[in-house]
Amino acid sequence: MRGAVVVGNSDDLIELASRYPDLLLELRVDLDPDLLSQAGRYRERTILTLRSKDEGGHHSGDRAPLLRQMLGIRPRYIDLELSTDLHLLDTCTSEEVDVILSRHDYSSDMLSCAEEFYTELVKLGIEQYNVLFKFVGNSVDTVDAVEAHRYLHSRLGRTTVLSISRNGDVLRVLHDLFDQEIVYGSTTAGFLVPIEVVTTPPELRIGLLGKKLGHSLSPVIHGIFMQLLGIHGYYFLLEASSEDRVMELLEMINDFQGVNVTFPYKGLAANYCDEKSEVVVSTRSCNTLLFGKTVRGDNTDLIGIQRSILSLGLPSGRALVYGAGDSARSVSAVLLEMGWEVTVAYRSSHRLVSFKDVKTVPMADIDSTKGFSLFVNATPIGLDGSIPPVQIDPSTKVFDLVYTKKGTPLVSTYGGIDGKLMLFYQALAAFEMFSGREVDPDRAYMEFKRWLNESS
Repeated sequence: MRGAVVVGNSDDLIELASRYPDLLLELRVDLDPDLLSQAGRYRERTILTLRSKDEGGHHSGDRAPLLRQMLGIRPRYIDLELSTDLHLLDTCTSEEVDVILSRHDYSSDMLSCAEEFYTELVKLGIEQYNVLFKFVGNSVDTVDAVEAHRYLHSRLGRTTVLSISRNGDVLRVLHDLFDQEIVYGSTTAGFLVPIEVVTTPPELRIGLLGKKLGHSLSPVIHGIFMQLLGIHGYYFLLEASSEDRVMELLEMINDFQGVNVTFPYKGLAANYCDEKSEVVVSTRSCNTLLFGKTVRGDNTDLIGIQRSILSLGLPSGRALVYGAGDSARSVSAVLLEMGWEVTVAYRSSHRLVSFKDVKTVPMADIDSTKGFSLFVNATPIGLDGSIPPVQIDPSTKVFDLVYTKKGTPLVSTYGGIDGKLMLFYQALAAFEMFSGREVDPDRAYMEFKRWLNESS
């Protein structure tokens, strides 16, 4: 595997070339044509790319003049798009320029698009060419990205298969699992994977396992912890669209230090671990898996839930927990421990089997929170911009387990707190288990609040 740092501005080229002397330099000519004037200085380590708008880039119009100019520099690699540039394939071979034959297709799941790419290569009779085949898709979950890579690599040999989704970061970072010829990284925050992670495998491999994770702030929080402690690590977003895919992922990441688990797989995680904390046994919910000779399970949600409830400054009273899933069990356990009287509003009565010492009521029978001093939304309602169909009484404080950077619709309408404080403290407890190190909570929370303010 060779690392390549993406360069999109000619003003940055000299500095990046000097800072990363052993890396390839992908010069994105579609972002800045002036890069061509400096490309000759770094010819032996340059990838010249003219990405079209049709494939996620910025270039439109006639490609031929710029491509001929790029070829005249005789770079180490030239990136040709399968859909438009095949006529240059033989010319590049005669000029002894290594070809990256690329396709960017985000039209469907990544595996299906990869299969279509291979079918087209076979139809054109070029699947046996000695070129580097590069395919970039938009994976629907992490397993989709892995399957697309395995499909193409087994058929084409020289491949770079990548995803633009964060759930596919495993393809860029886990070099020991995926045989990639070139992996691209960036020095720009939020754009691709940091080049330092691409070039040097992270010592601390942790992540979040769930179904839909695009909104998650966990990578930010754990990134702050790593930065404060000087740990070289990476926090992956590991999406699985079904329980079967969860099991595939768990087999793949067994050399990680551990993972957090979120909706809807906390119950599955509780059943998966070999050793369970007392909290996991009592709540039947696990949000932290620790890997070693055995798999240990814990639930740090309770720490975050307790800190959040205490922040509201309420004496113990009557609480309405809206939802009956894994998170609701954890909330109920904390509230009962703190002396609250708990009522759980449920949609499906079969979920109530694991609840003890609480009152229960169908969601359809709840139209107001009158008589309750605390309302806890323990459902995913809010991620889509909606609000639970319950009238919040002025005397009721709100704790929404859902969170967004700016606050959820429920909290914006009725006040209270969303799940960011809970997220921070459960993450802190989990990170200290993963790393074996202690984090200064006040300093870390200050950095988290600063990030929230700057990114709003």
